[in-house]
This record gives sequence, C-alpha cells and structure tokens, in this order.
Amino acid sequence: MPKKTVRCCRECNTPLGEGCKASAVFCGIPCKAKWNNRRKNRGADLYDLWMTMRYDRDEAKRLEVWKEMCRLSEGWRAEDVEQGIKSFERAGVVITRLKDTGRLARARPDRI
Repeated sequence: MPKKTVRCCRECNTPLGEGCKASAVFCGIPCKAKWNNRRKNRGADLYDLWMTMRYDRDEAKRLEVWKEMCRLSEGWRAEDVEQGIKSFERAGVVITRLKDTGRLARARPDRI
C-alpha cells in the first residue's frame, strides 16, 4: 500500500489537518502573513536593484548590482534552509498567475 503524502504548512512545516482544503498551503493566517511579509520585504530591495540593472546599466555595472543580487539571494536561501522553509514559488507557477491576473501579457500566437 503506497504511503499517503502529508502536506505541510509552507511556513512552519506543521502537517495540514485533514479538514484543510486541497489547495491550502498554510496552517493559518499568522503563517501566511509571515510568509508574505518576508517575501514583500525581500522583494522591495530586489525590485530597486532589478530596475537599476534594467534602466541604468552604467550604474548597475559600476556597483556590480548583479553580483549583489546574487549575494542577497544566497543569504536568503541560507536563512530559509536553516529554518527549514521554502520561500519561493516555481517560475512556472508565478508566470501562470501573472498571466491569469493580466499582469503579464500572454504571448501573441505569431511570436511563439
């Protein structure tokens, strides 16, 4: 008999109860808030660095912005691994969500 997969909270790794919706990824509102706040705080800094890289390339090169972005992400990943959490979603999930909500244009058929 195959083992039943136990789904756990994305933030605290507590097993989700049997009464949880199949789509549930958090055990409660505090874990969801903690997850989102961490991503929001990290993302704000990354956004500014990314925009500098994209629109002020001379400044980005001078300050080695790409290297700093990589160093930031390494530190964040180390924190997450130490705490036993995964704090990012797969790119395909994010792109699908962005397209579904209209924040990312779908490719035109002639551009595929």
